[in-house]
Amino acid sequence: MARPYHLCARRPRRQRELKKTRLTFLLGQLLEREGDKTGAYDAYSRVARSNSAPYRTKFNARIKQSEVYSGSSIEPEIKSLRSMLRYDRNREYHDQIHYAIGNLYLSRRDTIHAIESYRKAIASSTRSGIDKALAQLRLGSLHFAR
Repeated sequence: MARPYHLCARRPRRQRELKKTRLTFLLGQLLEREGDKTGAYDAYSRVARSNSAPYRTKFNARIKQSEVYSGSSIEPEIKSLRSMLRYDRNREYHDQIHYAIGNLYLSRRDTIHAIESYRKAIASSTRSGIDKALAQLRLGSLHFAR
């Protein structure tokens, strides 16, 4: 028995766009693992700008983008992350944003600003989960290294 055409039609456009966005995010992760920071940065950038992605996916792409940043000056990247702190929808993610800022400072061997950012990440943690633990570990290792 033949199925009506409307039941056999291709997936709706939104589902295809979501799948493409997920695959682009995965591509960014693969490129990051392979050491291609520029390619990973571009892939995460496409996800962060996507209109079809849920906000959480865009947020994660933006954070991952800062992890693979390889430009000469980190100031524009830090300014962009700090601007995310102003939005109410990011209130529960402040710890992740401060942690990413700390990682950027640490990548440039600026331990004073990195420690300050990790302390802010710990203080602004709302869930006391893995994000807080990561910031505490990084802060502890910096203090231990001194």
